[in-house]
Amino acid sequence: MNTPLRIADGKTLVMFVGPAERWRHHRHMVDALQLRLDCGTIVCHDQDEALTRLTSPDLPLPHVLLLVDYDYTWDSLSLIRRLRQMIRTALLPIVVLSTDSDPAIPERGPRALAAGATTFHVIPVSVEEILADIPRAVGT
Repeated sequence: MNTPLRIADGKTLVMFVGPAERWRHHRHMVDALQLRLDCGTIVCHDQDEALTRLTSPDLPLPHVLLLVDYDYTWDSLSLIRRLRQMIRTALLPIVVLSTDSDPAIPERGPRALAAGATTFHVIPVSVEEILADIPRAVGT
């Protein structure tokens, strides 16, 4: 596997953005990524907090991977579009994870990709699948 991008201190930083009530669905994956990549983790349960962190010129943009929960109660498409419109975050790799696999909405993945997501997965997804996405997402 190719080495993912590294921030100044040599650590990859994974940012998880998703509603607090969905954290239990993702915590094991974020913990596993942290162990496998020896990376740092930022968890934001609020899109405004995530936007503030990602767009602040006073904070470095060390994120290699942005995990965004995508379901009926959380407007991830809007967040992805906003990030893609800003110069600072236009190229930020975004991996969308969905805990909702409603067969009535088969276009969910294509819509996320059209909004600017780098990749899309329906939960459950293995850590290996996410790890395989990292080099592709960051262009290594």
